[in-house]
Amino acid sequence: MGGGCSAPSVSSSTGVLPEDEVPVFKVVLIGDPESGKSSVFLRYTKNQFDYSYQPTTSVNIANVVRKVNVPDHVVVSVTLWDLPGREDVDLRRSYYKDIDAAIVVVDLTDKQSIELAGSWKQDILNNTLLTQDVSESSSDGKENTSPNMARNVPVLLLGNKYDQIVKREREKSADEGEVDIVKEPPVEVQELERVAELHGFVGSVLVSAKESDNSVHRAMQSLVRHLLERKLQQRLAKKKGGSKQGQRKKRKASQDTDSFVPLEEVGLQEIDDLLHQCNPPLKQLTQCSGALEKSLEQFRRACLQTGMVSSATGSLEDCICGVRDRLGEGNSLEAVDDGGFLQLVVKGEGDVLEEVTETLQVFHTQVVVSSKAVLQQCPPASTMLADLDTKVAAKADAIWDTAKQAGKTAKDVKQAQATITRNRACLAQARTSGAQSLKTVDSSYQKIKAALLW
Repeated sequence: MGGGCSAPSVSSSTGVLPEDEVPVFKVVLIGDPESGKSSVFLRYTKNQFDYSYQPTTSVNIANVVRKVNVPDHVVVSVTLWDLPGREDVDLRRSYYKDIDAAIVVVDLTDKQSIELAGSWKQDILNNTLLTQDVSESSSDGKENTSPNMARNVPVLLLGNKYDQIVKREREKSADEGEVDIVKEPPVEVQELERVAELHGFVGSVLVSAKESDNSVHRAMQSLVRHLLERKLQQRLAKKKGGSKQGQRKKRKASQDTDSFVPLEEVGLQEIDDLLHQCNPPLKQLTQCSGALEKSLEQFRRACLQTGMVSSATGSLEDCICGVRDRLGEGNSLEAVDDGGFLQLVVKGEGDVLEEVTETLQVFHTQVVVSSKAVLQQCPPASTMLADLDTKVAAKADAIWDTAKQAGKTAKDVKQAQATITRNRACLAQARTSGAQSLKTVDSSYQKIKAALLW
């Protein structure tokens, strides 16, 4: 049971991994309730199936060690996360942190489940944060956050309960006296392929978690081979780039700029011109949002390293109170309005510890600067993107006429439509991130004020 629609493409191996290195991949299973995520999880991790349905209310995590042929046999470690179908966005963000891949599981017998696959992929784009540098570690030993790189996380579309589709088709053929005669693929399979292409999944695979037919295992193996191929390509790219210190410094200085990926062109001048106009405000929003999240994390880390908070999950209020309490007698901490945000000012005649001065410097050079940038740049950039998105939508509605004048084929139009859909999803994501960043700045302002009242 189970078959492919389109599996993640894997070319021949372009390098070799050291014999003593065991690649470790974090993969999350997401999707609507009752789509069969937990069944896929159980089938892959234990080769079992539970006939009783119990909604997933908390995350399940299992580590599986497998051999993969790429083409040489390589041992890999896969940490598979089975996530609840309905969960708070903040928890999803913590679950999605530093994932290597995601699998959207849909119920092939439920048309709406297939149609909603794109929204789950968008959820990955909106809420995934990668904290490891994609090329090399930071020279100061600190992790680098790259929220924009979520767009490069491979997402596989898994069509579960394929056994029910096969059973229905066989019964239908038997009724029509056409047993074992294969016609065109079932409509659910065609829809799965269409959705996978439309939303940019790395592939779509048909599986049955219920049947012990190896379909789930094959789907996972194809995804792991895809991840290994990417890892090998990155290793070769890093070698070609060299290891000169000057190159490292240049990459570190420009990593925020380099992480931005422009919108895809569709091959129609009128639409591409609009998409090119979208890139500057899109870049502004994504970089402002990423810088803000990174700055808050740097401030928390600075407070943790100096012992001002006891946990890496300490709140912003905890950090502010920790700084204030470290000032000592004769000094106080005040929040002064500055360009819509706040500066933290030490008042008093007592000596101030160097660690306090350094932590406040992180706050002022990172949190304050990024917060003010969000306040100044996000609203106009978001408004500009909204206007441009409206124009892109209008052009998309008339794409057949535009394509005909440009001599494009029907296949070209469908590909262009899929590209426009992905681009507009990126615009929506950026505007959502910008709006969330504005809320974060306002919330931070209120939290700092409140903390200093305690």
